[in-house]
Amino acid sequence: MVAEQGALQVRPNTKGQCSPMKRRVAVGEMLIAEQEVMRFVQKKAFPKEVKELIEASLSDSTMTKLVNKSSSIRNLDPFMGDGLLRVGGRFRHASIEAEARNPFILLKKAHVVDLHVRHYHAKAGHSGREHILNLIPEKY
Repeated sequence: MVAEQGALQVRPNTKGQCSPMKRRVAVGEMLIAEQEVMRFVQKKAFPKEVKELIEASLSDSTMTKLVNKSSSIRNLDPFMGDGLLRVGGRFRHASIEAEARNPFILLKKAHVVDLHVRHYHAKAGHSGREHILNLIPEKY
């Protein structure tokens, strides 16, 4: 994975050290990297649910299935969309943007969630809780 450090971009080499790259990271690459991080976080936080829904998507054309009754995300009517656990429910057929209609599911205690909240908190000049929650994109 590529990370940006100031004006230069760096990539770890085989010795674990970072060396400068010759080009900037494209927006598409950043989006792909974000999705891969979210998939990793979801697989660690909800391994049973991810497995159940992937198996259901292979056998069911609608790609939906209720997860185990003991699951903490069962009330969200989860489904797999673009390889990510997403919230289902009554907005599934609404005429709004897909990411707002079906945001992906993250564990609130996940480190990546804390990083996102801190990012938007600093970006907003350390504003209050409600303002920060409104700034965070609707895809989460």
